[in-house]
Amino acid sequence: MSRQKTVKEENTDIEVDYSEKLIDAFLQNDKVKDIASQAEISTKTVQRLRKDSTFRQVIAERRFLLVNKALTTLQESLDDAVKTLVEVMTSDSTPPRERLEAVRLVMDTAERWGGNYNSIKSNYIHFEERMASEELDKKLLSFNSLL
Repeated sequence: MSRQKTVKEENTDIEVDYSEKLIDAFLQNDKVKDIASQAEISTKTVQRLRKDSTFRQVIAERRFLLVNKALTTLQESLDDAVKTLVEVMTSDSTPPRERLEAVRLVMDTAERWGGNYNSIKSNYIHFEERMASEELDKKLLSFNSLL
C-alpha cells in the first residue's frame, strides 16, 4: 500500500515513497527529529509531509485501522474475561467477599462501557459517513472532468 508523491526538498524534486517505514515512523514518534531519524529522511521533509493533506489522510486512515485492530483484539478477549468473571461470581468455592467484588466490577464496567460504546459507535458512524462522502466527492470530480 505504498503511494508516491513528489516533495520539494532543499530546492530539488525527489520522490518520497509513502512506505511502511515512513508511515510507521510517523505513527510511532511525535518529534520531528525522531521521525526523520527512523524514516531516514530530513527534518524538512518531515515538516513538509506533516502539512501534506494526502499524507495526513494516509496517516489518519492507518491510525484508524490500528485502533480498529486493537478494539477487535480487545473484543475477542473480552468474552473470555467476562466468562472468567462470571465463574468467580457464581462459584460456590469463591469467598463471598470476592464474589461481591466480582459483581461490583461487572456492574461498574457495564455502566461505564454503555456510555463509551455509544460514543465510540457514534464516532465510527461519523467517520464512515465522512469517508463515503469523500469517496462520492472523488467520483463526482472524476465524472465532472469527463464532461
